[in-house]
This record gives sequence, C-alpha cells and structure tokens, in this order.
Amino acid sequence: MEYIESYKNVYKGKTCAIIGGGTSCPYDVYDLPEVDVIIGVNQHGAILKPEFTVFTDTHLWRDIRDYKTKFICKESSIQSNTNLEDRTIILCRETPKHRYSGTTAIKVADLMGFDKIYVCGIDQYDSSSEENQRYWWWETTQMASKRAKDRRDHNTPQDLRKFVSMLKNPQNIYFMSGRMKELHQ
Repeated sequence: MEYIESYKNVYKGKTCAIIGGGTSCPYDVYDLPEVDVIIGVNQHGAILKPEFTVFTDTHLWRDIRDYKTKFICKESSIQSNTNLEDRTIILCRETPKHRYSGTTAIKVADLMGFDKIYVCGIDQYDSSSEENQRYWWWETTQMASKRAKDRRDHNTPQDLRKFVSMLKNPQNIYFMSGRMKELHQ
C-alpha cells in the first residue's frame, strides 16, 4: 500500500476528469474535452475505465474491488482480511470534512498537481426543484421517488465552493455544469 503524498505534483502539465454519480454525469461526460487521466468516484467512474477510483464508503469495497484501477481510500474503507496483493491501494490519511467521495477526489486531484481538473456529475441539488429530484445519473424518476435520499452532503453548493477555494490550486478546477459551475468559474 502507498500513501497519497507520494503522488504530490506527479501530474503537473496533465489534465484529468473526475466522474461522479450525479444526474448531470452523462451530459458532462459528453461535453468533456480530451483528458490524460480519469478519476472515478465510487462505482460511477467505471463507465470510462478510470486510472484511479476514489471511495470513502466502506460498503462499496465488495462492489468495486475487482475493477482494474488504482484505488484511493481511507484505510478503514477496505476490509483488512481482503487479499490485496494484486491491487494498488493508495491511502488518504485525511479526507475533507464533507466526508464524501466526490470532495475526496477533488482534493486528491489537486494534490496530484493536475493543471486542469474537470468535474463531471458532482451535482449540487436544489431541493426545491422537481427537476432535480433524481439522485444518481442511472436512475429513473420512478426509482428515485421510491427511496429516501441523503441530500445532506449534496445540496450545499456554498460549502463545496468554500472547500474548493481552500485547495492549493482552485483555479485549476472546472465544473462541467450545475450550481458549482455558476458559483466557482
């Protein structure tokens, strides 16, 4: 296992895309310029064969552990009894206070030194809008209406804007759409 600090500024001069699971993902990916590296968030990045997959949710490990990718997570995110010999695991000692995988992916990309970081599918919902009631890009409105949604971390664009502004290179982050594009760019 490695630590994320060993990747500091390794990707200077390169570009990346972070692929989240918000409803804008398919549209954002369609408009994405060519990039050098794909960073997936949880299982969502698998649609584009990411070089890295960032996850903070422990329960996701069983679903993503067979991906052909380098995993970035907190040590507690993987089971200690799992055979990791053929996996590249990069550990983050600290994750953002938001504690969700999307913000961790943004923080990691900033630390890696990418010149341009395109953020896809990290939606900041407006809970008052019926149009934004879906939770994941692959869900239909019927599926989303049948389960409770945890919007605590996903409907606070001001918190995410503040987080991004405190990164080393916030000017290198480009949200492809949504509230963060309006607030950050």
